[in-house]
Amino acid sequence: MCEDAFEKTDEEKIKAISWHFSKIMETLGLDLADDSLNGTPFRVAHMYVNEIFSGLNPGKNRT
Repeated sequence: MCEDAFEKTDEEKIKAISWHFSKIMETLGLDLADDSLNGTPFRVAHMYVNEIFSGLNPGKNRT
């Protein structure tokens, strides 16, 4: 892990990942104004931070 891996809050990470994923979707030609897609960048970012990679953070509470 990088030394600064835990300097950003989860909210900051989600915001950054959301922006990048929206750019990916735009590159694919997807319309982010569509009701079924407009929340997808946030949902994907939330999934990465709070589900897929949450186990990497030793300070995060797990149940």
